[in-house]
Amino acid sequence: MTEAELQKEVIAFAIHLGLIAGKVNMEGRRGFPDVLVIYPDWHHLYIELKTPTGRLRPEQKRTHRKMERFNGDVIVCRTAEDTKQAITERYECHAGGDGRGAV
Repeated sequence: MTEAELQKEVIAFAIHLGLIAGKVNMEGRRGFPDVLVIYPDWHHLYIELKTPTGRLRPEQKRTHRKMERFNGDVIVCRTAEDTKQAITERYECHAGGDGRGAV
């Protein structure tokens, strides 16, 4: 599966859960994660998607470290299953307590 295919699948999964999700295109900002997921309590999850053999570029590592210093929730995932699990785990914590994603 290509990174583009993985992005589409992950975004569709998050939207199916009722979350806000989309591909991030930060003009002029290299290294920003691929996907942003926003939970009902406004928790933001930034996801860098890589193929099983893909590697983070130095500017991605720098950007991710900086985001983490700003309390950003940044993860790197290599499979759809791992990504869906990470989204689901955070969903259980940030869904507003009713399990449906309502605030």
